[in-house]
Amino acid sequence: MSEVLLRAMEERDLDLVAEEERQLFTEPWSRRLYEEERIRAQDRCYLVAEMDGEVVGWAGLGFGAGEGHVMTLATLSTFQRRGIGRLLLAGLVEAARALECSKVILEVAVSNSAAQALYRIAGFAPVGVRRNYYERSGEDALVMILTLSEENA
Repeated sequence: MSEVLLRAMEERDLDLVAEEERQLFTEPWSRRLYEEERIRAQDRCYLVAEMDGEVVGWAGLGFGAGEGHVMTLATLSTFQRRGIGRLLLAGLVEAARALECSKVILEVAVSNSAAQALYRIAGFAPVGVRRNYYERSGEDALVMILTLSEENA
């Protein structure tokens, strides 16, 4: 496998990300939403994973009040199960540490066992359920937390 590089998401990435988002998620984010998220640099961190100059995944982190919140994490279907999601997640956790977040929280569909396994391997632990979290399907979300520092928790 070619080397995977992480970099900040840029304007030039948004068309591809929005198009692929529609293929990967039942409740996809729009290009406009990604634009709005990206310009909130004071409290957001969005990354893309590149392989051979092509975007193969992306992830986003919101942060504030000493906490990070994984907003999104995706890998193109043809590149899944190659460690790209793990690299993106590690990039978000690294950003949260650099911002002195005490923990990182995320929500994941209760039916998405592959994503849950990825998060558990990275040290996230389940702490609750958000009922009917996903609007279109009404599916619940499992809430998971990774503690980074007990000092500010």
